[in-house]
Amino acid sequence: MLLLSVGVGSFNQGQDGYFDDVSLAYQTVGAGEFDKTYDFEAARTAVPEPGTLALFGLGLLAFGFARRRAAGTS
Repeated sequence: MLLLSVGVGSFNQGQDGYFDDVSLAYQTVGAGEFDKTYDFEAARTAVPEPGTLALFGLGLLAFGFARRRAAGTS
């Protein structure tokens, strides 16, 4: 007999769709028992704030306009 179970680490109320880890375990029951667990843990990555990206975009826009203005006067 093969038993299969899937678990989802911890989940905090109020968070949208993030589980800190997911595990998959299976075991055989009977002669020569076997038990194996796989643990999949997502790496956390920093996400820049939208305000920072907007400010960076405005800076690039200003740089482009200044360059265009300088190219037009020569």
